[in-house]
Amino acid sequence: MNAFHTSLQPARTEFFSLTMFVADYVQAVKKYFKRKISNDELCEILFDAIIIPADLRNRNGEILTVDKADISRILNRKKNLPNALRKHVWDKSVQNSIDKYFETKIVAELVPDTSDLIYRLMNLIEADENISPARKTKLRNMSKESPITFLKEVFVYTLRQENKLSRTTSVINPPNVNRDNRKLTVRQNSGRFFNLPASYIAAVFNATALYGNFFSSPYYQTFCRAIRHLNH
Repeated sequence: MNAFHTSLQPARTEFFSLTMFVADYVQAVKKYFKRKISNDELCEILFDAIIIPADLRNRNGEILTVDKADISRILNRKKNLPNALRKHVWDKSVQNSIDKYFETKIVAELVPDTSDLIYRLMNLIEADENISPARKTKLRNMSKESPITFLKEVFVYTLRQENKLSRTTSVINPPNVNRDNRKLTVRQNSGRFFNLPASYIAAVFNATALYGNFFSSPYYQTFCRAIRHLNH
């Protein structure tokens, strides 16, 4: 399965656009922490990589925090990340400290062998149609030469995406399946699987790798929509 997965070259489609978001990154990294960690805590650690060195503050002059409700909405793609994070990620103070921060706050907390994590993130990167081939090659090389920098660069990439779903956005993780799509059974969907473009199939393998079960993952919703779209 792995050999087949990595050999896939995602096809371009307008309906099924593959883009990596911060929720995908959090889901992947969380699996490889040595200790149990919540989505909220992991997001706080990641966001502090920008908040602390940039000295970001709220309207009351207090250090900026992202509360649990907002983190949940961000991970469910119902809310964009705070503009301050996206705006200040390139500040000199952030760029001078973020690699060391990732080394001590993220990488040091991961299991010793991070090759599977790198592999999963690279699969998402390879499937992302918004990342140029040249950039993918650079990230691929970086993942081998400097895993710390690689993890940081991938996080920064997801941070800068338009996270909130819109009604016209083609996405990996739509919020709901409509009534017609729910009529499609697992048997019907599976029977059409290998007639799908490579990018659709790649999403199935990504979902299985990240969530453990394709049919219970958010990707399955788009799979239902996608095959209905192709057959009309």
